[in-house]
This record gives sequence, structure tokens and C-alpha cells, in this order.
Amino acid sequence: MDDARLLTRSCTTGWLALTHGELWLTDTALVRIPLSPERTPGRPRGERKRGFDPTVRVVKPVPAPPELAPDQARAGDRHHRYVPLDGVRSARLHHGRLSDRLAISMRTGERHKLLWLSADPAYGVLRTALAASLGDRFALD
Repeated sequence: MDDARLLTRSCTTGWLALTHGELWLTDTALVRIPLSPERTPGRPRGERKRGFDPTVRVVKPVPAPPELAPDQARAGDRHHRYVPLDGVRSARLHHGRLSDRLAISMRTGERHKLLWLSADPAYGVLRTALAASLGDRFALD
């Protein structure tokens, strides 16, 4: 696997999901890695809850960590998501006041919902990257 970009540490898989995760973008996939409750944004040890502050300030390419490999996603936590971009049938990106959302339908019929804090830079990066890689399979809400 090549380089990857960390987009947010506030990614959830639904409105009722309690644990956040990291959302990573590679050239070929979107990957969500769940965080432990102690590492969930707003709950750092010894710090007050910060609310809606960004969890990632700068998005830059880094060598992809091993957790981003497809076999790691299949073997891990049920909230771990590995979404190969070539398997996406359609994706809709929504920008909200407090949170952003990406709804993905796969060619296999599987669906994914990813949500994160609007304060993070994920929306802008995904808007550009998904438009380029998915073409007419990508839309904005």
C-alpha cells in the first residue's frame, strides 16, 4: 500500500454509534479504523471536553499504516471499514453545520454511512478526491 491521508479522528458509522474512529483515504480505498473509547475525541485523559474542535488540522500524505490493509479490515472490529473505491456504485457527500456525511452504495449491494465533525478537513479532501476517482458515481447533497 502506498501513501495515505488521515482525514478525521471523529468518524462514526451512524448517528447512534458511540465510538469514533479515524477515517483514512488512500489512492484505492477509504478506511475507517475504530478508536477505543479513551481515544474518542472529546474524551482525552485529564482534559476537558472540547466539543467541536477539529481532530485533524492538516491533511498530508504519510506512509500507510498496516491497519489500512484490506486483510486487517476483514480480521478486525466489526466497525472497521475498508471501502475499495473501484467497488463503489454511488457516493453522496453532504456538508452540514456540525457534521458531514458520506453515504456509499457498493456494487455488492452493501451500504456504508460515515459521519464526522464539520470542523475537520475531510469534506474538502473527499469532495476533490472522490469527484476525480468516481466521476459520475459521485454527487454532492
